[in-house]
Amino acid sequence: MSKILVVEDDMILAFVLKKNLEKLGHHVLEVQSNGHDAIDAVSKNSPDLIIMDIKLIGSIDGIQTMIEIRKFSGIPVIYVSGNSDQSVKEKAEETVSSEFMSKPVDLQHLQEKISNALSDAKKK
Repeated sequence: MSKILVVEDDMILAFVLKKNLEKLGHHVLEVQSNGHDAIDAVSKNSPDLIIMDIKLIGSIDGIQTMIEIRKFSGIPVIYVSGNSDQSVKEKAEETVSSEFMSKPVDLQHLQEKISNALSDAKKK
């Protein structure tokens, strides 16, 4: 069972995502809605994976949050965003060990991305 941190500013989407991840057999450690709390959660909980929205509440977005997390952790991340603009994807890819999915999230596709991200992380 993988331990996942969900970072999503829309609490309804976060709840649905949490329930779906649990149905897939994962353990959701926490759900956070802003980057600063997400950084704290990673340092306290050491999740296996982060599912990160790009647009967050507060002063930093999901990509900036991962840049900060990269300073102390190589944890894999799957970005989930309603913005499928290529420049956003390219910026997200700069954070290394990342995948990108557009909303709405297909559950089977999400499980494939999770499996790939965790498998790649074990190889490193």
